[in-house]
Amino acid sequence: MMRKLLVFMLLLVGMSPAVRAQIGFEFGVGHDTQIGEVKAACGCAFPDGSGTGLMTAISYEGPLFIGIRGGVKTGIQVKRTHGSVSVLESALLQGGEPGLFDTVAAVPMKRTLDVSLTYATVTTYLSYTIPGIGLFVQVGTAVSDLTSSTFTQKRELTSTSLTTNGHTYNDMRLPNGSSSQTIEDGSVQNANTLRVAAVFSMGYELELVPFGVGIAPMVTFDTPLTTVQTTSGSNWKISSLYGTIALKFGL
Repeated sequence: MMRKLLVFMLLLVGMSPAVRAQIGFEFGVGHDTQIGEVKAACGCAFPDGSGTGLMTAISYEGPLFIGIRGGVKTGIQVKRTHGSVSVLESALLQGGEPGLFDTVAAVPMKRTLDVSLTYATVTTYLSYTIPGIGLFVQVGTAVSDLTSSTFTQKRELTSTSLTTNGHTYNDMRLPNGSSSQTIEDGSVQNANTLRVAAVFSMGYELELVPFGVGIAPMVTFDTPLTTVQTTSGSNWKISSLYGTIALKFGL
């Protein structure tokens, strides 16, 4: 009986990609969501934001037990969010009509914030494949190093008309001669270079040809355990839900 079981196991290792070591190449796009407030240098707070991110990785998986595999992947993640907030603030305006000099007035504005964070990421995970189906789930931890970031804040007049002393003036502009102005354009201040996240994935591996070549579409939820900034009291994080496709080769 033991001999038959050993022969069966050897046949599985020789023929099925699910129990052989594999290397994979993965690429995908995702929806990034801001968690917590982002506080800018001007004192403005952006309570929410979202955007489209990217990820690419190279992975290695090896069998641990029937149906259970251990893996590690390394790659690049780009997380992006866009947020906006409406405010009423004092601003120096230029008149667009003859006879109106520069004036300071409280006017409604929209402030926008665009953030981009690029990480080099290493993810370790366990994967369980339902026997005979190809459906699998993965649970792991992603540890990332911040390689670059951008933080761009703009303000824009929501109306170019100003009523003062009973008269309405049109074509009002900010001091730069436009209805919009860039307030901040640089990197994220006090950025946390370390990012740790819990990762949960579900997918289906489809064998394309015999002996270990397959394609695996996946959906992954990345939930952060660390904040974007090291500033005391900051609760700013970014979570991601993305879809990827991995091309896997048996070894």
